[in-house]
Amino acid sequence: MKKSVLLVAVCITIAFGLISCRGDNSSTGIIMPKTGSWSSGEPMPTARSWAASAVVGTDIYVIGGSTNAPYVYNAFEKYDTTTNAWTSLPAMPFQAFLMRGASVGGVIYIFGGSTTQLVYRYDPASGIWTALNNMPYLNWMGVPAVVNNKVYIFGGIDSADVVLNTTLEYDPSTDTWTTKASMPTARYAPATAVYNNKIYVLGGNYGGNKNEIYDPATDTWQTKANIPFRNYGWGVAGALNGHIYFVDSDTSNMAVYAPSTNSWRSVSGLNIPRDYLAGEAVNGELYVIGGFVSSTATKLNIVDRYTPPASLSPALGSPAFESMGLQEDHSDYHNRMHRADAEALKFISSAH
Repeated sequence: MKKSVLLVAVCITIAFGLISCRGDNSSTGIIMPKTGSWSSGEPMPTARSWAASAVVGTDIYVIGGSTNAPYVYNAFEKYDTTTNAWTSLPAMPFQAFLMRGASVGGVIYIFGGSTTQLVYRYDPASGIWTALNNMPYLNWMGVPAVVNNKVYIFGGIDSADVVLNTTLEYDPSTDTWTTKASMPTARYAPATAVYNNKIYVLGGNYGGNKNEIYDPATDTWQTKANIPFRNYGWGVAGALNGHIYFVDSDTSNMAVYAPSTNSWRSVSGLNIPRDYLAGEAVNGELYVIGGFVSSTATKLNIVDRYTPPASLSPALGSPAFESMGLQEDHSDYHNRMHRADAEALKFISSAH
């Protein structure tokens, strides 16, 4: 079922989905808040979905994932956000699918994935991949975030197909793992963002619209205001200008959260809704890369860049502007998850 909440009919639906409201629309008699702008980056050399990503400096590394047929799972490319240019790097020495990445001290770490609990490190300076100590258990679609040079991995699915509420801490300096306080909500493939040394864990499959915050300093969790739409995993989030921005996979809705007021507002989302996104926040902008169009079973090489406004106007927390143009349509979600399972089986077959 599709549910819509519209303050004013200035958004229309076309074959690709919602064209988002942008900027002021004074002619309607209602002033829309400033919501930033989207622009297109240079397309990725290899179209794919379910990829990992990590940032080193101003470069985004896109790692593994699934390409269009014939399926390849070790593509490795670097995007320079300052020059808007891609570099194709030598293929990874392993197949990686449904894993996630993070960077610490200019080095990239890759965690888990379908059928594996492996951990790898990639040093951009030397171009060398190194295998590290395994995760404590098989984990695919657990999601990392970095605070104070330690990596925290939230949720995922284990070898028995159990959806996890676990929090794992990885210390790259000692190559060791520690179990931390569990999330309030079990889920896999949520999005994460770091602000003021706290980690915001958003949505995810089985997480729905949950917004839970982990404080590594105290090893404690807080539950905050729900996201204004449900998410079923593989969204993209980042901290920009003191706010948390979150792009939904599937509908490509977008919302912004103010930690200071514990309130959300919907803002202009992606023009082409798609699933299984990669993305990162770099230099005050949010990049959304690749993805999957379910209606055609096609992987994409699109790069979308979101530039937030210098300040939100009116200030976030004004009730009249808290819900705008949201679209929810997850009616085909379980069918698409079956396709994801089939893709995982293809990966398993190719890896053996």
